[in-house]
Amino acid sequence: MYSITCIICDENGNSVFIQKTYPKSERSGMYLSEQIGSKNFRIRESDAYYKSFWHLAGDPTLIIVLQGILRITLQNNQYMDFCAGDMFIAADNLPIEIQFDPAVHGHMAEVISEVPLRAIHVKLLDFKV
Repeated sequence: MYSITCIICDENGNSVFIQKTYPKSERSGMYLSEQIGSKNFRIRESDAYYKSFWHLAGDPTLIIVLQGILRITLQNNQYMDFCAGDMFIAADNLPIEIQFDPAVHGHMAEVISEVPLRAIHVKLLDFKV
């Protein structure tokens, strides 16, 4: 099984970290997950020490870090650091009836390395927890 850290919203609209597992199978000496649908990808660069505002993911996005260290901080001050080779899925999005409040909802992204961040953002289709 592959285990990937995900950021989702709990039943109260708070962003939380969870682990999602994907089965893997062996095929001709390779271990592969089943296909995971995606609609597009972007190449991202952020300067060293970049810091975002509080925000939500919008579309579920697999983020693969290629260079640098990206810290994701939640409103409860819990954080995780992701470095080159790490990946996570940002999928925190509020139900339509909850209005986004940056003092309560979302996560913050911060580059905590002396080198710029390079990452790939893959927009996922049909993400389920």
